Amino acid sequence: MNIDFVLDTNITVNVLFAPISSPEGIYSRRVINHLEKYKAAVPLLLEHEMLSTTMNLNRDPKAKVSDKQLAGWLGRFDRLINTQQLVVVHERIPPCGLADAYQRLVRHPTSGYDGCFLYLARDRGVPIATLDGQLLRAAVNDGVPVLFADNNPVLKALGL
Repeated sequence: MNIDFVLDTNITVNVLFAPISSPEGIYSRRVINHLEKYKAAVPLLLEHEMLSTTMNLNRDPKAKVSDKQLAGWLGRFDRLINTQQLVVVHERIPPCGLADAYQRLVRHPTSGYDGCFLYLARDRGVPIATLDGQLLRAAVNDGVPVLFADNNPVLKALGL
């Protein structure tokens, strides 16, 4: 299976919430538009994270997003998955096992969830698209390239 990059969940969320003209909004939209010609991989975890995010927003009285917007957002990603532009990886991540994964991830200030995205990018030899500062630090420290690094506002802010 040919994969061009790994897509982190925060990019999908930023498409819905980041102002279009903000650096985060511009970067996120550039990454999502990249899916028109290229394929991204995501761990199975992404679908759960997206559903959890939408349910939390649905229940938050301060959220300024409608049910119609949330359903549309999820529908867009369903279409990307159904057309195989967004490939959900069902294999074990990390393939090395949990104990080894812990030993590798403990040196980074990142979560086990983010570690799945990092492992997927590193094991496939492809860049990662993320706006998560801790995940960006871990990627840079592990030699994992960042998609559109020159336009990533968080990477620039961290001085990486």
